[in-house]
Amino acid sequence: MTFEDISRYAWFADLAYVKWEDSSNSEDNQYNGETPDMILAAVDAERAPEELANKIFNDLNYSVDSFQKNTSSGFAASLYSNGDEKVLAGASATYGII
Repeated sequence: MTFEDISRYAWFADLAYVKWEDSSNSEDNQYNGETPDMILAAVDAERAPEELANKIFNDLNYSVDSFQKNTSSGFAASLYSNGDEKVLAGASATYGII
């Protein structure tokens, strides 16, 4: 594993805290899985500057394949892919338990 790999996985670990929404489950959702919306969501959540979000979702062609909203225990997860790689990243709102 290279430093570049570690950095990329760190991006996704931070992006796991973005509240990605599935547009099929929410009529008022502004993040519908399109690239500009994913960039907007990452920037709005203050989890990535716009330049980095553009790199991830445009240049590297990643998308959010699946999103598990916070469960009652505070766990959430996102699955990202770019056609060559899938990255699963989890987030916890309940620090110290997981």
